[in-house]
Amino acid sequence: MAHRDLDDRSSGAELAARLLQLPHAVRRLADGEYLCFEGDDGDSLYVVRAGALVACRDTLGGRTVVLNVIGATQVAGEVGVFTRSPRIASLRALGATHVAVVAGRDVRDLAGHDGAVLQAVAQATMRRLDGMSDRVVAMAGTRLEQRLAALLAEVCDARYVASLSQQQIADLLAVSRESVNRVLSVWVRRCIVELHRGRVAITDVAALEEISLAV
Repeated sequence: MAHRDLDDRSSGAELAARLLQLPHAVRRLADGEYLCFEGDDGDSLYVVRAGALVACRDTLGGRTVVLNVIGATQVAGEVGVFTRSPRIASLRALGATHVAVVAGRDVRDLAGHDGAVLQAVAQATMRRLDGMSDRVVAMAGTRLEQRLAALLAEVCDARYVASLSQQQIADLLAVSRESVNRVLSVWVRRCIVELHRGRVAITDVAALEEISLAV
């Protein structure tokens, strides 16, 4: 839901800032470039500094299923770091994306000395699982307007700008670009969003939240 996504942004930013104090490398990914693949070694944690990552898995039938979208200041890969297990999903850049890569041993050492960090990581994991559950429910019958509002709230940055093209949004929601364009055009007329090349700016956060919560 939009309200939860927007409220969680500050807590996610605090965790990201703490993790970025640790030694880390920076990966700069082009749109569609993979950061890691399902089954890879999982002993590093990722902090999205700009852009977004799509967590996805390939089915036996050759389809790619989107599990989650991980936006700026959010973390990814924490399950592998603490369970020392392989990646359970692939991570692909959604637009130009910058990611900090933190060694798992440094994250575990920090969490071992600071319980608040461990708790924050656990909460981030639970939010991601909740997001996956919400996406499954949405696919089962939630109106496109609600799904689109929730997605924009989930991936927008601190300026409430979602760096996604309409085609990328359509792919994530498993609908046509034309369907996305029809909804966004209505929202433009209602001054809820502004459309720019490759991005959507949210101009009325309260209205978007109301749409995501509509029944």
